[in-house]
Amino acid sequence: DAERTLLDGEARGLILERRSVRVHPYGALAAAVIGRTRADGPGQEGVELAYERILRGRPGWATIVRDANGATYPSLARRVREPADGCGLALTLDAAYQAIVERELARVVMEHGAKGATGIIADPRTGDLLALASVDGPAAGGQGPPRNRAIADQFEPGSTFKLVVASGALEEGLVTPATPVFCENGAFNFGGYVIHDAHPHGTLAFADVIAQSSNIGSAKVGLSLGAERLSRYARAFGFGRLTGLGLPGE
Repeated sequence: DAERTLLDGEARGLILERRSVRVHPYGALAAAVIGRTRADGPGQEGVELAYERILRGRPGWATIVRDANGATYPSLARRVREPADGCGLALTLDAAYQAIVERELARVVMEHGAKGATGIIADPRTGDLLALASVDGPAAGGQGPPRNRAIADQFEPGSTFKLVVASGALEEGLVTPATPVFCENGAFNFGGYVIHDAHPHGTLAFADVIAQSSNIGSAKVGLSLGAERLSRYARAFGFGRLTGLGLPGE
């Protein structure tokens, strides 16, 4: 209707403009990872920002000669630079895994009224990320794309850090899987602070200390490892270091 009106001369000053818009095949899937761009192209977040230099390509231009009426004429001085496409970039994300993680995170956030949730699926053999998702809940109070919590938020490793203690102690020959460790029947006073186990244990083989996730048994082995060696093994596992993921905000 607007175009017919313009052609009929009934809407002087009305200009129809064609614009290109980007359409993602999977919609908002992995939005926090892929990021977004400004209307004129430059990336603002995520992969779009981190790899802007290789993704953006190069615009073309040409010099032309026009007369007062706007007509163009060929000119020997005419110069042209052809546009060049940017490079492609392949991610390791698996669309099916990504969709499952985002769906399940959204579900548990709504069920528990959480501010947000994060999920990561990685290939343990290569470290490739197969899914990386962050979901904000109503309690977060924010609008727009969710912050990529998997990158930007600190995370307390909890009992998974016991594997660092175990690896260091085994590597240094301080224990074997069969070494007995007395777990103080559930309460261990160290430096005025009482360490508890979820379930009281007496003496456990070190393999069972890890299997039962004993705080006390792990703490005792960690003390035998010592601060300097424990710090060294924590660094060897990547704690305290950048991951090299390549996305902004870490």
